[in-house]
Amino acid sequence: MMPFGHNNLCARWRAANRPFEENGCNGAVAAVTTVAVKKQSPLCLVSVHAVNHYREDASLKPADLYTGGLAIALAEAAHANLVYNTHRHPTISAWGKVTAADRHIADMARDNPGLAVLDIHGVRDNPDFDIAIGTGVKPPNAEQAAMIGAFMPIARAQGLRVAINPKGYSADGPQTVTLRALQQTPRCLQFEFSRACRQPDGGTPQSRAMLNTMCAFLKTLGR
Repeated sequence: MMPFGHNNLCARWRAANRPFEENGCNGAVAAVTTVAVKKQSPLCLVSVHAVNHYREDASLKPADLYTGGLAIALAEAAHANLVYNTHRHPTISAWGKVTAADRHIADMARDNPGLAVLDIHGVRDNPDFDIAIGTGVKPPNAEQAAMIGAFMPIARAQGLRVAINPKGYSADGPQTVTLRALQQTPRCLQFEFSRACRQPDGGTPQSRAMLNTMCAFLKTLGR
């Protein structure tokens, strides 16, 4: 299931992320604002904030750096469904409307019952955690609790600190992919990776640990 070695995965991550970095992280000009790669798979990786995007007042919100390339590399390695925004455009704003990403996820959930949606984001380095998991609902539903139960020992074995629903990162806002996707499938989690975890060259211990953790976790979900 995971054909890439660590070095190959990092190389693919770096290469896949370059289009998101163009035009000051507004992303490369593309024919479509949201790409969907559909597979017959129980997994879906999502990255909607790999490029600069929008706050509720339509002002610019900086990109979650390197999350687009990460989602692509992991999805390819796991043969998973994939959804990502290509460039900053008003249509990607999730405030007050259904987005193309929402529609693609709904299609994938219909075609793959029991779909697990992993929504990839980035957060500043935090003294309390390396990875924050948001569930959108509190307490987590039974499927989310099972997913977290599978993730935690893998992450801890890699020396990563994980927080569940810390303040500001619980995915409970109406614009979040996770809360919206829960209308389609109960198996949804938002992952906020610290900056130290998001180094495509694998140059930090946290980045290497994150890749090892995610590859092992995706294997458990894909069984």
